[in-house]
Amino acid sequence: MSNGFWDFSITFSLQEVSFSLKPNPIFDNPLGKRGKLPMKILLHSCCAPCLLAPYDSLLEEGHEITALFHNPNIMPYREFRNRLTAFRDYAQEHSIPVMIDESYDLESLLRKYLERGATPRCLVCYEMRLDHTARMASEKGFDAFSTTLSVSPYQNHEFIQKAGESATSQYRKPFLYRDWRPHFIEAHEKAKNLHLYLQAYCGCIFSEEERYRKRKKYERGTRNAECGIIRADVSRRSFSEGGRI
Repeated sequence: MSNGFWDFSITFSLQEVSFSLKPNPIFDNPLGKRGKLPMKILLHSCCAPCLLAPYDSLLEEGHEITALFHNPNIMPYREFRNRLTAFRDYAQEHSIPVMIDESYDLESLLRKYLERGATPRCLVCYEMRLDHTARMASEKGFDAFSTTLSVSPYQNHEFIQKAGESATSQYRKPFLYRDWRPHFIEAHEKAKNLHLYLQAYCGCIFSEEERYRKRKKYERGTRNAECGIIRADVSRRSFSEGGRI
């Protein structure tokens, strides 16, 4: 399989997800020469647990990272506050520069979802968040923007890249896509050890319904027909203890 930047294979088993990755020479450096230099990157962060691996990875490369919390898709509002609090506390404890957007317009967001036509729901969500991230990157003088969404094997990486490319074309800021899925299990375990808040579903009320009401339909290794989210039982022990990224 290929996601553009990497050729990869994925193997699922009862206890783990394993990846075999090698660079795709065609897209080895999508940012050109600038991509190999230290950059100021605005990193959209969906939650504290998903921030761990991407932030550390980009920091090790020498980039200057600011984490942006902009996730009005999270429902209900109590869940939104839980994830925001965990993000803020972790960032403060580890001296991570942040930008936090606490705006929450539930009615407007639901209208976007319900009136989206043929556009996949998850793509609408990705576009909304990455569009805001690219706009902030442009206004605040960042060199590029990225997202922690790509650490999760539950997300649709094709849609993430599509949303990032759309935002790039509008705001003229490069989207730095990285496939951090090989770090997912390690980051999840680290988040548990740090006692970070671990959510049980992606974010919106539709994903919450899928997680609980239709749980049996999405058995390990099956795929959501609309969003393409891999429903793998990445770690039965981890999820039985109440965590999911």
